[in-house]
Amino acid sequence: MPGMTSIRIRLVPVLVIGTFLCVVGAAAGLGMMAGEGGLRLGPSPEPAPAGSTIAPPPAIAWVNEAQQGCGGVPTRNWANGVWKCVLSDDFTGKTLDLTKWTVVETEDGGFSSGIPPAFACYRYDPRTVSVSGGYLNLSVVKGDDEFVCGGPAIQPTKYVGGAVSTKHRLTQAYGRFQIRAKFATDDRPGLQSSLVLMPDTNEYELRSGEIDIAEYFTAWPDRVIPFVRYAHGGDDPSETTDECTTERPDRFHTYTLQWTPDQIDMYMDGKRCLSTTWSAGGGLHRPKPFDQPFYLTMFEALGVSKAAFDEDKPADLPATMQVDYVRIWGARED
Repeated sequence: MPGMTSIRIRLVPVLVIGTFLCVVGAAAGLGMMAGEGGLRLGPSPEPAPAGSTIAPPPAIAWVNEAQQGCGGVPTRNWANGVWKCVLSDDFTGKTLDLTKWTVVETEDGGFSSGIPPAFACYRYDPRTVSVSGGYLNLSVVKGDDEFVCGGPAIQPTKYVGGAVSTKHRLTQAYGRFQIRAKFATDDRPGLQSSLVLMPDTNEYELRSGEIDIAEYFTAWPDRVIPFVRYAHGGDDPSETTDECTTERPDRFHTYTLQWTPDQIDMYMDGKRCLSTTWSAGGGLHRPKPFDQPFYLTMFEALGVSKAAFDEDKPADLPATMQVDYVRIWGARED
């Protein structure tokens, strides 16, 4: 599909690069390092933002839950040993567990999506981030009045989006990440749902890479796009694919990433549709840049470039991605 793989919403400071808008994630926060593979558990969570009705549960309570196993599967074998469950959330409560998740806000780090005036600001808002019925709901909504969300995003907007991440909570190099999710669908382009791993410290600066487990654009309704992004010379045909096709994008699917020092594999409903050993480039040598801790971020967004949101022929809002569960295995010291 020509031009498809050039589309990107990235988590870097807000600026225009080429023909698309880039966006930023929450600021880094490091805790203790445990075991080979670089598992990092963040500090006790900060208080919820002013006006929030979601109070943080007891600090590090999720560690005990993780030891019970991820969906009854506490360990996963890989070539060099065993990964253990380090985070598991089935979203069975009534509020988001802030010991596991950070709610991403534009005012704090500049994270945003879309192209002004169709520009989504991210806030801790029950309309855009909620837990109910056993699901995490991440939405983009349109309000009646324009507002300025603060931080580096100074453009006024009527759009508000929802995003969460394991920033400040859990970062790790290597492991198995499994997410069951249903993406927002529409007959018109303009919506984007994303499950992405981002480097925690940008150790290699602009060469630090990114792992897109799955991204869905309503502009291409029959497929989900995985992408392993890194600096390299020439073409790397294994960095992405258009073979993760689906006849029912409106249903739940299971997305899995298997990440080792030698190989990265992406699966949809148990079928592998991307495998890469990534090549050297940008002055780095394998396993760089994918040898550093990354964190998971999930968000519903307004699209850009060829997948841009069109205010003259808009996709229906609110648009909601639902997440049934998240399970992560990695190195862990008991």
